[in-house]
Amino acid sequence: RRAFGVRSWVRIPREYNEAALLSQVIDSFGGDTTGGESFADLERTLVRLVEEKRFLLVLDDVRYGGVWEDVLRRPLERAAGRGSKVVITARHGSIAREMGAGHVHRVKKLDIDDGWLLLRTAASIVDEATAGELKGVGEGIADKCGGVPLAIKAVAGVLRTRDATAQEWGEVLASTAWLVKGLAEDAMKPLYLCYDDLPCHLKQCFLYCSLFPSDLTVDRRVLVQLWIAEGFVQIRADASVEEVAEEYYDELITRHLLQPAGEDEHGGAAWCTMHDMLRALAQLLAHG
Repeated sequence: RRAFGVRSWVRIPREYNEAALLSQVIDSFGGDTTGGESFADLERTLVRLVEEKRFLLVLDDVRYGGVWEDVLRRPLERAAGRGSKVVITARHGSIAREMGAGHVHRVKKLDIDDGWLLLRTAASIVDEATAGELKGVGEGIADKCGGVPLAIKAVAGVLRTRDATAQEWGEVLASTAWLVKGLAEDAMKPLYLCYDDLPCHLKQCFLYCSLFPSDLTVDRRVLVQLWIAEGFVQIRADASVEEVAEEYYDELITRHLLQPAGEDEHGGAAWCTMHDMLRALAQLLAHG
């Protein structure tokens, strides 16, 4: 199979304007948009970038079929070389059909075996003997998460704060937090358990993150300063308030309640995002 000459992955924002989205795609293909270009200019730039090339473009988390029809179809169909592919991910098959998709692949939820494997990996269970002792209760936890990877990884963040024993994990499986009512989706129940497990100061920081617009990538330095300004960060004798706030940030990342979106020179999560489902839960709890 011949390799694609140009490859790009673009996450589609929940809210966008057409020129900004076209600029985002151009940038992802390695082009340059210096600002001030009209929509027609941007179309021509995109055509020049991929003209007669065999490209692969992934449009991730598409919510509106107009992304293709109104913005990208005309320049890409004009420029596409033979064998070029556009792949989209969407939460509803109707969006793919609206965009004229030639094939729709429905992603299934994880089965128990794969759910356990993800839980084990996310909880950093490396030792085979320990994994054997935990498998039964771990499969029960994965089953409670409904095969949803986000939920499994988040609950693994809770398990990482416990001793890796069947008794400790069994207490998580038996938690009454799984039974919470009033949530929009069953998939939110394991996420609520993760919220419920947080100490009070981290609950405040987590809920605060729901104030940011969806799809916004937040700078670590800005976020910790905002937490400090809001009075969420405890004063300790053994560390500066900035260091304590950094610890809060790292713990929310480790618990998979914030998602890393870029590394600094030391390999840390310099930017983060909040998953839509976690944001919806935080908004619900903040207004509850």
